[in-house]
Amino acid sequence: MKKVAFLIVFLFGIKYSFAQIVINEYSCSNFTTVTDNFGANEDWIELFNTTGAAISLNGYYLSDKSSNPTKWQFTGGTIPANGTIIVWASKNDLSAGPNFHTNFSLTQTKPEEIVLSNPTGTIIDQLILNPALADHSRGRTTNGAATWSVFTTPTPNAANTGGQTNYVATPVFNLAPGNYAGPQNITITCSTPSSEIRYTTDGSEPTVSSTLYAGPINITITTLFKARAFSSIGAPASFIETNTYFINLNTTLNVVSLGSFDTETLVVNGGGGGPVHYTTYEYFTPSGSFLYEVDGEVNAHGNDSWAYDQRGVDFVCEDRYGYSYAITSPIFDPLITDRDEFDRVILKAAASDNYPFGPSASCHIRDAFTHTLSQNAHLETDERTNHSCIVYLNGKYWGVYEIRERMSHAGYTDYYYNQDKDNIDLLRFWGGLVIQYGTNTDWNALYAYIMANDLSIQANYDYVDSLLNIKNIIDYTILNTYAVNSDWINWNTMWWHGKNPAGNKKKWRYVLWDEDNTWDLGQNFTGWPTTGWNADPCDLAGSFSNSGPNMATMDILNKLLLNPDFEDAYINRYADLMNTCLSCPATISLLDSMIGVITPEMPNQIARWGGSMAGWQNNVTNLHNFISNRCAFIDSSLIGCYDLTGPFDLIVSVSPPGSGNAMVSTIIPSSYPWTGTYFGGVNMKFTAIANPGWYFDHWGLLVNTPTPSSTSDTMKINLISSDNIVAYFVEEPPVPDPPVIDPPIITITQVPDVFVPTAFSPNDDGKNDVLFIYDYFNNISSMSFKIFDRTGEMVFETKDKTRGWDGTFNGMPLNTDVLVYQLKAILYDGTEVVKSGDLTLIR
Repeated sequence: MKKVAFLIVFLFGIKYSFAQIVINEYSCSNFTTVTDNFGANEDWIELFNTTGAAISLNGYYLSDKSSNPTKWQFTGGTIPANGTIIVWASKNDLSAGPNFHTNFSLTQTKPEEIVLSNPTGTIIDQLILNPALADHSRGRTTNGAATWSVFTTPTPNAANTGGQTNYVATPVFNLAPGNYAGPQNITITCSTPSSEIRYTTDGSEPTVSSTLYAGPINITITTLFKARAFSSIGAPASFIETNTYFINLNTTLNVVSLGSFDTETLVVNGGGGGPVHYTTYEYFTPSGSFLYEVDGEVNAHGNDSWAYDQRGVDFVCEDRYGYSYAITSPIFDPLITDRDEFDRVILKAAASDNYPFGPSASCHIRDAFTHTLSQNAHLETDERTNHSCIVYLNGKYWGVYEIRERMSHAGYTDYYYNQDKDNIDLLRFWGGLVIQYGTNTDWNALYAYIMANDLSIQANYDYVDSLLNIKNIIDYTILNTYAVNSDWINWNTMWWHGKNPAGNKKKWRYVLWDEDNTWDLGQNFTGWPTTGWNADPCDLAGSFSNSGPNMATMDILNKLLLNPDFEDAYINRYADLMNTCLSCPATISLLDSMIGVITPEMPNQIARWGGSMAGWQNNVTNLHNFISNRCAFIDSSLIGCYDLTGPFDLIVSVSPPGSGNAMVSTIIPSSYPWTGTYFGGVNMKFTAIANPGWYFDHWGLLVNTPTPSSTSDTMKINLISSDNIVAYFVEEPPVPDPPVIDPPIITITQVPDVFVPTAFSPNDDGKNDVLFIYDYFNNISSMSFKIFDRTGEMVFETKDKTRGWDGTFNGMPLNTDVLVYQLKAILYDGTEVVKSGDLTLIR
């Protein structure tokens, strides 16, 4: 319980003794005490009428923040004379009665407040939440009393009786949890008089029947202690203190220590999902330094892999236990995510790729590796972020695991995209459809439209594009066909969209789920003709035809490929990724790096679960070989799949160096000359982007023919041969100094001043919400202004200098980003102004 600081003093403003209505009792620990009118065990607040007359609640307010006391308002209802009412803090927002539900919930371990205000908005009662244990409450000692108590048997809508002043003080250990060299003596104390300490070392919760602490305890092996103090005079038993002591810990990975007798029973015996189990979760550095502890629940994670002896689990922080509401610390690489609050994580033992329990090719890496490969490539999809660790369960070594971010919960979409559980449709298919949030109505309608209409007709394609994230389905399909995912479409498929207009990701998009059956693990649930490195990326094109909206991936891809623009984008994006982030060097480098992280720990994994280092290393070598062969094969297979020509080698340069960039399809090279391999039979786009002080002049090509011309900053080429392509830029002439003229004649020359801001903030605060071109002297006769995102897609264009940009694209606000602008303007005197540079959009 190291994260919880108990608040012994309640705040009641300035002694609101005059209040006719008071906060009388509350519980944020409601597991089984009472259910609301929807059958849910929500947080509840009891109000008490201190007078002998009924009082209308109409206009009164409740809030969880004193800084916003009018957050939720009663619009009806009456509280009887000397009576009580229950208000559910459920976020359901029902204010007229007879069942009252606020628009907020309560979190007792943050802690938050309960604030009651009269119809004028004046606070008449308030308090700071003080944590209580499961199915307990806190309330006034008797109805309306000035003193407060803990109720181990809560009294919602009944007289407050049977309360105790507070819990027994939590036990204190003499040693901090962590790693120690050699045996240690453990002592435990409690500051409450007339109390005794009971403890366990098997993960179970201490009871009055557990071992009585009678003096120092000598430990010689890693041990997890749980201690609790009990009163001999009737006070409620204390919160549980949990400490793990490692003896001679030797690892290079972070350490998770789980404490729960029931959880050990679950993962040892297997079986179905079953009930959740109260569990403590301590987190340590590789050297054994304690980082934090949270408490919550564990349930089974995994389907096929649940048959293995080393099983994965979901850990969910649970505020109702009274210890913690979330992990409030970064877990993952800050270069991948800046998220620092997690109410749930997955502890995954490599799933189907588990070594030694998986198929004979298992490497204990495939799923985490493929998700990280997608993240490093910045693919347009969602992934489970990964951090390798080892797990101890009740002091016993449990092997190599991955801490994984949970995507199928609304906390993920809420954090990254401002789309909470009430504003998403999230669907999953694993042999059958699961509607996780929302409905499937919009998705079914979109699928029906796609199947019923010819998407080679641009208007039909544009309509689909307005509802479906085209970049997502391209990247999602490329990764899964390149890695030969043999457990998707009819299994392990998840997709969603947001409905909050102020949020992001409102178009339907697929997410990566389980990617362990990839790179020829050996299981083929999807039905590829082969799962070897020579599997064609179009092998599944004829599979799952007209399979309906729940297995729609191939149906949608095949229909989209009828549109020439989509086919160009799909083929060129495949080539882009094979030239960069999915190339052999990039892919194998990442694999080597991730294998290097877990290699020092694999002897301990093998000693615990079986197998051999030689066997595991042989499997890793075979995975290397698969990737190398796949890289060499993929170009020829794409040619056969999509009737392409080539492949053709391109060398792309800019002249002079440093004058600008030549975007190749969706790639902006980091250095020049840049080389890549592409295909004929599709149109390939090139975009010239001038650096400040330069303007684009023309393209230089040896063989291929550009469209519309070599002087267009954006050109397309249908390759017929390898080529050297150069983007030529010209330095902008300096603005001349004003002429020196002898007196008495004085001439003032106005220098045309066309200005493009380098940043703006479209956040509706009335300041810099719209980006305009500034033509201070009204000298612009005609102009073209374009803005591109980092992938080269044009997100705004205008020829009207009075038309500004509000930071949206296709009607949706873009996130904070650095974009690129191009301006070409002709002044009334015939002068041509060409500008380009970076533009920062700030939300």
